[in-house]
Amino acid sequence: MNVKTLFIAGMLISAVTVSASVITTDSNQATAYTVSSTDLLETSATGFTDTLVWKYTDPGSPTFLADGDGDLIATANVHIQTGTITYDLDTVAGPQGYAINSIDTYSGSIGYNRNDQEYIVKYSTVADPGTFITITNIVKNGTSGLYEKWSITDTSGILATGVAKIQFDFPATQQFDGVGYWELDVMGTALITATDTNQNTAFTISTTDLLQTSVESIADTLDWKWTSDSASILSDGTMNGFPVHDSRHIEGGTVTYTLVGSSSLGYDINSIESFSAHVDANRMDQLYTVSYSTVAAPEIFIEIASISMNGGGVGIFENHEKWTITQDQTGILATGVKKIRFDFGDGTTQQNDGVGYWELDVFGTYNPQGTIISVQ
Repeated sequence: MNVKTLFIAGMLISAVTVSASVITTDSNQATAYTVSSTDLLETSATGFTDTLVWKYTDPGSPTFLADGDGDLIATANVHIQTGTITYDLDTVAGPQGYAINSIDTYSGSIGYNRNDQEYIVKYSTVADPGTFITITNIVKNGTSGLYEKWSITDTSGILATGVAKIQFDFPATQQFDGVGYWELDVMGTALITATDTNQNTAFTISTTDLLQTSVESIADTLDWKWTSDSASILSDGTMNGFPVHDSRHIEGGTVTYTLVGSSSLGYDINSIESFSAHVDANRMDQLYTVSYSTVAAPEIFIEIASISMNGGGVGIFENHEKWTITQDQTGILATGVKKIRFDFGDGTTQQNDGVGYWELDVFGTYNPQGTIISVQ
């Protein structure tokens, strides 16, 4: 099976600054800190761009700033003078961006005169990735110690949400014209996570999800390769003979499910699973956009996630694919839902012009009464 998801003792001095709801905490000590090896910059960044200017030694690519290695003092003369570094987060795996919970930054120098940090940390959103919003400004404060750590948190538990990019901006006022930064840690989770799994045996599918228990009607514009079929086979809890060759493959089009019920609050959608298969791995790499409309505006569709082909599956050995879409903060992908739509494109984008989709499962609950939950 193949699955893809994108403190040491020492002298300690602390100073806490609170600005609005953001809390910044400065610590200094004589021994190296323990840094994260599982933060977003290591697990969910697809790359970075930088304009960093270095004092003394230019290290080339500054990958060491997010590599989980906790001590750069052993590497002398690597100090940032000024510039920015911007990390791109994986918005394929997290199509609605990320919630940032905390940020830790670390510096150190063989003396006490090049570790006093100063920078501005910013973020941009999936909705507007080119516009950066300041989270907080860290200003050097003259505290001493071979190693320094700044921790940034928020009283709400969330510093920013819907995040696509994180930027660290180092002004040209660094301590003694260059500080030894050696790790940037950004902790958080994807708002929506899309996880791809491939294996060589059929997956277990639901027989009790909303598309089987709570559908009022199905409307589709599906284009089929080779053999046409009813859209109802995509939500009947069976595999319908897949994987088979030259049959029941979707080239493009949409299928829209209208859910039953007259409540003005509609449904909460918690997770979505989609399944495909073929006799080999060349017609099972899924690509679609899933969206919803609300009871209040049933003809206006709002995107939940876009699934892109990623080359998953190896020959005949992993010819079954499953995508799972979830929401990591609230557990709710959408609320007030009346319709769910899967859009497979214009007929030119599916793998080899036709993918063997065989089941769509949507999980959630009906809201007969109560208050609609606002999902950011």
